[in-house]
Amino acid sequence: MNDSESSYYLGDKIASLFPKTEYLDKLVEKLQDSDQNIKYAVAYLAMFKMRWQKSGHDIRNRPDILGTLYSLGSIKNNGKERVPHAKPISNSFGTVAQGFYDLGLLLNQYPK
Repeated sequence: MNDSESSYYLGDKIASLFPKTEYLDKLVEKLQDSDQNIKYAVAYLAMFKMRWQKSGHDIRNRPDILGTLYSLGSIKNNGKERVPHAKPISNSFGTVAQGFYDLGLLLNQYPK
């Protein structure tokens, strides 16, 4: 998040909102705070969107793929990056994310 050379870098303004944490226990503390956690979650999703956009693959309107990436992370078990590609497929977490997204669209279209 703080590496300006990274494909996931969101810019200086965003990086300044997330000072580098030197100790794991401090990071865990931040993530256990609901106000901090939501900020990290939003930044995490934004990092995926930016990385894929830079690779020529727009996933801004793909909550299923964003949900999948959120659940899997950017690094595979073998230590290699999950490289953006033209035909991403969602996992079960991504399918649930899509369902919640679609529900929101329905609620906006048919308010109480």
